[in-house]
Amino acid sequence: MLGHDESFHFTFRTTLFFRTLFYCSFEWPGSNGLHWYDIYDDMINHNDPSTLRWLIKPLGTCMWDKYTSLYDICDYWKK
Repeated sequence: MLGHDESFHFTFRTTLFFRTLFYCSFEWPGSNGLHWYDIYDDMINHNDPSTLRWLIKPLGTCMWDKYTSLYDICDYWKK
């Protein structure tokens, strides 16, 4: 469990045939339940996992864009 403004770091290697998947779940006071998001899905992302950084917001997640230097690749929570 992380507190406000805390971070978590982990490393991994992808598997063959695009089968690597990691998700995180989030809950905070007033969040109206548990929220989750696929933070790495080899079938969709094909990103270098060493560069992924996420910002968690009330409406969803935003991924760091190394070209703009902003957390501007955003998506809503999964249902």
